[in-house]
Amino acid sequence: MNANGCDRVKELLAPWVREELSAADRRFVEEHVAGCEECRAEASLVRALHAGVPIMPDDLTARVTASIATTPLRRRVWMSPQLAAAAIVVLALGTAVVWRQPPGDGNGVLAEEPLALTWPTDDGFIAGVAMLDDLSDEALAELLEELGG
Repeated sequence: MNANGCDRVKELLAPWVREELSAADRRFVEEHVAGCEECRAEASLVRALHAGVPIMPDDLTARVTASIATTPLRRRVWMSPQLAAAAIVVLALGTAVVWRQPPGDGNGVLAEEPLALTWPTDDGFIAGVAMLDDLSDEALAELLEELGG
């Protein structure tokens, strides 16, 4: 089929599968898909994807809203075991960071080595960057030339 027809059909496939098209558009898509192998394959894929999408009940929003309205705020937020666990983890990590800071003028490690906390090693391969410190200027120029730079 022609590219224009295929482009138009591909735009209409999802609404076609959901049965949201007008009669004229539905007829256009069906006729095109019947004669175009590529669009037929794509229509099959869209049908399979649509079949995997759960259909939500019409009253789902009302039920969720009613449930939220009837659940006391204190129980919902402050009594949550997940919130308590998260608070403990944050407190422990914060204490560890403060405990590790060296005494001094307050600038500490961050003023001297800004990446020390991000990458606690000088090994560039662990940090994700190849270390090129040992290369001579000539070797570095040759490497850059090989890489197209």
